[in-house]
Amino acid sequence: MQATQVLRQEHRVIEQGVAVLSELARRLRQGQPVDRSQVAAILDFLVHFADGCHHAKEEGSLFPRLERGGIPRSGGPIGVMLHEHEHGRQLISTMQQALANRDEESRRQEFWEAAEQYVTLLRQHIWKEDNVLFMLAERVLAPTDDEAICSEFARHENERMGPGRHEYYHRLHEELARALGVSSVATAEETAPITGTGCGCAHAEHYHHLAGQPSQHEKSNRS
Repeated sequence: MQATQVLRQEHRVIEQGVAVLSELARRLRQGQPVDRSQVAAILDFLVHFADGCHHAKEEGSLFPRLERGGIPRSGGPIGVMLHEHEHGRQLISTMQQALANRDEESRRQEFWEAAEQYVTLLRQHIWKEDNVLFMLAERVLAPTDDEAICSEFARHENERMGPGRHEYYHRLHEELARALGVSSVATAEETAPITGTGCGCAHAEHYHHLAGQPSQHEKSNRS
């Protein structure tokens, strides 16, 4: 199922961002100086990529189709995932408020405590989706559902994210990881290879391929 492969690969990107946040939290907890711009940048990544891109696509496309496929929201894995998405948003809000007053020692502690909770939450959340929810989706969703989800992913990328935003957030987390000496997580190609065109992540070119639509490169070759 192509849609769950894409989401798994986005998980690898999010894991890298979470590792960056974990390192910043560790430095704050130990009283070390941190670059305020790096803290703001990783929060931007989490708000717009992890939540605004990845979680939004799950909530807007995958989860509703799983419900229509007979998987209940209440008392099941969908409800758990939605609750954890909301918990993550609350923790991000706490970190944002703490960042606004980071010079206060109490705010520094508030930030790293919320950050460490978020790191634990997201790592466990990703494991549950990769090893439970997505495997369930691959059993219950038909190929036509997969195609429809991928088309909806493409629309979300085009309308909500906008051109170049995915590439920007890839560069951002990679630059932060290098600056902080954070080891890279496994690449998308190593963890969930996808055949065909595109990079295998959530770039618009790849979604055009999954949705059966011509990419910009293919359009150029035809002209």
